[in-house]
Amino acid sequence: MDTDTEAEQVTNAIGAHRAHIDVIDQEIKRLIMLRSVRSQEIVSLRMSIGGTRRALSREREVIANYQLSFGYEGAVLAEYILKISRKWEQVK
Repeated sequence: MDTDTEAEQVTNAIGAHRAHIDVIDQEIKRLIMLRSVRSQEIVSLRMSIGGTRRALSREREVIANYQLSFGYEGAVLAEYILKISRKWEQVK
């Protein structure tokens, strides 16, 4: 196989992988939005009976779960997902 053909195949493979990653990223964004909606529903239900907006113990559980799966970076990711959810709640 000549170098040009091999380079073209590699370039095509990279493009295919990137396209797949783009689909995954779209799904991640969709799921974060869905999570935010569900979170807002929980906040509304909790507040309807005099509860607080945030359940810090639950947030700690979420962070710990992400940390178990992905280490320190997972905890950071969970914090950002929770932050996005809270910001989304303010928009609604």
